Amino acid sequence: MTVHSDMTCSATVLDERDQAAEVERLRALPRITVRDLWPGQVAELRAAAGEHAVDDAEGSRWVYYPWRATLLRVLGPEGYRALRLSRNRNKILPSEQRAHASRVVAVAGAAAGHVVALGLALEGLAGTVRIADREQVGVTDLNQFPGALVDVGLNRSVALARRIAELDPYLTVEVRSEGLEVADVESFVEGADLVVDATDELAIRLALREQARARRVPVVSATPDRGTVDVERFDLDPDRAPFHGRLNDFTAEMFAGLPAVASVPFLPRILGADGISARMAASMFVIGESLPAWPQLGGDVLQAAAGVVAAARRIDELPSGRVQLDVAARLDELSEPPVPEELPPFEPVGPWRNLSEPASDVDTIVRAAQLAPSPGNSQPWRIAAHDGAVRIELDEKYTSAIDVGCRASYVAIGAAVQNMRIAAASRAVLGDVELFPDDSAVAELRLGSGRSTRLAEAYEPMLRRVTNRQAVDTERPVPDDVLATLTAEARQHGGDLTVVTGGHAATTAGEILAGADRLRYLVPDLHREMVAELRDPRVESVERGLDVRSLELGVGAPVLDLVRRGDVMSELAATDDPTTRGLQDRALVASYPALVAVLTPGSEPVDYVRGGQAVESVWVAATAAGLSARPAVPLFLYACHDDELAKIGGRYTDELARMRRDLYTALNVPAGREIALILLLGYAPDPSAVSLRSPETAVTE
Repeated sequence: MTVHSDMTCSATVLDERDQAAEVERLRALPRITVRDLWPGQVAELRAAAGEHAVDDAEGSRWVYYPWRATLLRVLGPEGYRALRLSRNRNKILPSEQRAHASRVVAVAGAAAGHVVALGLALEGLAGTVRIADREQVGVTDLNQFPGALVDVGLNRSVALARRIAELDPYLTVEVRSEGLEVADVESFVEGADLVVDATDELAIRLALREQARARRVPVVSATPDRGTVDVERFDLDPDRAPFHGRLNDFTAEMFAGLPAVASVPFLPRILGADGISARMAASMFVIGESLPAWPQLGGDVLQAAAGVVAAARRIDELPSGRVQLDVAARLDELSEPPVPEELPPFEPVGPWRNLSEPASDVDTIVRAAQLAPSPGNSQPWRIAAHDGAVRIELDEKYTSAIDVGCRASYVAIGAAVQNMRIAAASRAVLGDVELFPDDSAVAELRLGSGRSTRLAEAYEPMLRRVTNRQAVDTERPVPDDVLATLTAEARQHGGDLTVVTGGHAATTAGEILAGADRLRYLVPDLHREMVAELRDPRVESVERGLDVRSLELGVGAPVLDLVRRGDVMSELAATDDPTTRGLQDRALVASYPALVAVLTPGSEPVDYVRGGQAVESVWVAATAAGLSARPAVPLFLYACHDDELAKIGGRYTDELARMRRDLYTALNVPAGREIALILLLGYAPDPSAVSLRSPETAVTE
């Protein structure tokens, strides 16, 4: 076998600002390939990380690879690292990536270790990689060694270092092409943050652990056969025995100078008989005879290396232990994945059915009250009829964290009161309504003999009023006369209406609503409440909460399974990415031709009830005009003071406070008034499903 005499294994990095002469000398050399990659990399970095991602002060660098006779112009070290690792997001968080960049990882063995070291470099899990292997690349290595025929005869450590340099010229690689003797291991481990054992020599394997234990450095190793990965946290437990105590009373010196084949009898002791595949176990009896070395497969080496790299990525959180990542064995478990059960077709039940059929005056009024909108369809009320009156009480067990001061519930009850008035007018039994008549009731409607034509005409559209999340016709505006009618309806109850139909205010409002929706995903308690609102008709009652069919997600419905997962939202929160989308993203809000905010007369509980009456009047009038309506409830909406925002927002309190101020400014909300509800208005097809109502919320006598 021809042995390479050129052992150069690092690239030369040149800064043209103070090394221009050397750059020009290299450019002038014959047979040198010169490529300017910098402009393309600048464009890539801006696309990946934003327009201002390129630091002009850092400048570019020229990188010379002598073994390739190639000179490249590339980004500087910070820009290059940011670009090369940009697709690590969000699998590796920025803080984690920075921590790994300062670590020294020592890899003993550059055969199977070649793939491990390359994986560490690919993921940016080290700032310095230290490599030791004395052997040259042979043709027999090419079944597992991701090199090439041109590498044959080259020292394995050098071949690996060149590959890493071609991947990242700024990564420091220390090469020990003379390999390791037991006496060399101390200096090899010294200063390392992690040791990777990828060698076959038992003396070196024991020495690595002895020195790692003395210096409190964790060790990770893998056996390609059956994908066994071992983690030994000597940093946490410096008294633990090597190989999890399976080689007690043995030291590195006992095996010093012996060939690798001498470790064969100890493999079952280290791995356990069940930890070795049948074919590998059979091979042990002929190693040193018909088999000159350990049999290994490229796929097994890749599998084991993936386990080691994953362990290195998570080393700070892993305990000591062993796991088998045996892909080949798991393939014996192949089975057909279950086909998701389709959502059943929507069939309205409860108060939605037969509401227009004849019923008693009281039943008609009570069922109309039940049809009122409420946050998350929580229905936070108890409705009772007796002695010629219908009373509504607050049921606080159906309130939520964002229902600060029960203000959202008061808005819902106000909407129910308005429905009661409409139903009573249609039956010519309209009487007086008293708000907060005593300590237990929020509202009471006494039956009388009054009739209001305006209210009676609202009965039929009141029955049709629903939340509609179907896509709207973005080209069809809401007429000014319709918006004027909605404003008049809000003012009937002492409230008011602010209207946004485009421009900067619409953009700002959309950004704020989307941002607030994002935070509801990321705050654990709020996320749990949101998930609890979503009801799947395949497994639970949909008479309270939001029927998932009403979300109109179509082919995107499976995303809800991800939304429900707290671990997913926790990881999303950890990224702190401001572009996180909720169910109401920026594009959705902007697609509606009109956004209206229904305002309360003031900020007291009674004002929120009146604001709820205004909300329902506006919504019913919009329905009568053929409009679809979709409510938007940013999580800060009912938190009027900073201390209330702090209770729901946690670390996002300041962001919520800013959002609230900016929204009130964008919507031009006058001082002394609050927003009862925001409605997105447009023209859309009928909804596929609507949220039902629980019959348990009302009692009639």
